[in-house]
Amino acid sequence: MSPERTGKYLHSFESDALPKVGWQDMLNKRVVYAPQNVLAALKDAEQLLVTHTGPNLARRKILAPEWFGYWKDMLTTFSYESDTGLMSSGDKLVNFDDLSRLLEARYKDENTGMLFVAGAEGHKGHIHAAKYMAGVVPVTVWGFEQDDYMQRKARKAPFLSLQLRLSMWFYKSTITHLTVLPRNSQGIPDNDHYNELFIRSGVKYFFVHEKDPYLTQKLARGMQDLYRTIRHDFPDLSTTESVQELMLEMSLEEFNHLFVRQNLRMIPDLPVERTSESVKRLMPNEEDFAEDELGWKLDKHSSNFVNFDLTEIENPTDYIGYNDTIFIE
Repeated sequence: MSPERTGKYLHSFESDALPKVGWQDMLNKRVVYAPQNVLAALKDAEQLLVTHTGPNLARRKILAPEWFGYWKDMLTTFSYESDTGLMSSGDKLVNFDDLSRLLEARYKDENTGMLFVAGAEGHKGHIHAAKYMAGVVPVTVWGFEQDDYMQRKARKAPFLSLQLRLSMWFYKSTITHLTVLPRNSQGIPDNDHYNELFIRSGVKYFFVHEKDPYLTQKLARGMQDLYRTIRHDFPDLSTTESVQELMLEMSLEEFNHLFVRQNLRMIPDLPVERTSESVKRLMPNEEDFAEDELGWKLDKHSSNFVNFDLTEIENPTDYIGYNDTIFIE
């Protein structure tokens, strides 16, 4: 069950809960992992992340339950069980070469939208992207990169396998179809390759994340009369804004409670310390603060203070911008 490692990154996690089947076989046979197998695999992944030793263990103990908690909650609502660990996907999983024919036959008069994804390992930014797209067009398609695409990135490989990710997103009703993108085997410029794939897909609208460095270039694809930039407008205060709103007489215990309530979710069956205790350990002690003419400030770090920026956990544009912070050793 141990993952592989490239530098500081954890990747290529495997779980005994998943039957042996490749992603191409999944598409050809129209099957996905059954919900109880996906659930068991994600519990294994979460347990590994909150126990695997390394300099980022404290951070993973906070982020992993939030990341995987959503999926665990959702998957427990599915009662279907399978002796083989697999179940039929119908045509929600579709080979890329069959996609345009399917869309033409079934959704000729519907608005269809597509997003190309590299990892899509299920954090709240990905979940929001699926919901956002479904609010704009009635038919949504996600095209996943093959795993070797990650060789161009520092991580070199995703943490969760493509088979597991396809199966996770199969259970999300906000996505209509899932496919896997062909490689750029001709070695043409990336933009030309993806423009060609989009045209071949038969989808009408192309969606792009607002922080994508090639936003303008990608938005040129497809029809232009709908708003296709995936934005995040979280109504809750960020951690930094919450701190700025605190009254001076608020105790550290009250602050910890606010932080936990607003930002974290703890899954009871995990053998890790309580979230509130994790946050207390990560926060400065009361005696670390000093008062000056501008108010209270952090004067020194106690021995219990873990020196990383808590705003990185909550900051939507960083955390939702597909950063890989949770899979760092």
